[in-house]
Amino acid sequence: VRISPLSSFLFSLFHFYASSQHLYSYSYPGAQLDGRRRGRKQEGEREGTGGYVKKQHQIGLNPRQQNQQEKMGRNEETLRSVSDLRRISARCEALAEEIAQNRQQVQ
Repeated sequence: VRISPLSSFLFSLFHFYASSQHLYSYSYPGAQLDGRRRGRKQEGEREGTGGYVKKQHQIGLNPRQQNQQEKMGRNEETLRSVSDLRRISARCEALAEEIAQNRQQVQ
């Protein structure tokens, strides 16, 4: 059976897309990170963490929850910068009105 280079290229594209979208994944969240099954304690792991949470993760959070927390932190930063921008633009509008009034007074 000959497999055309085009079809193998298309399949590798699909494989890349599917793995990036988590369309197929292993049996539990975080399995992709270390490729191990749950429950086997490896060196450098705490006891009682389901067998895959390593020490560098926050205690009690699996990697996916930690990602969500980091995302929420980023969202809060964006919201803060948006409110800063709103304040600045309101100040700019007030200054523009002041300038217009001063011009009228001068004329």
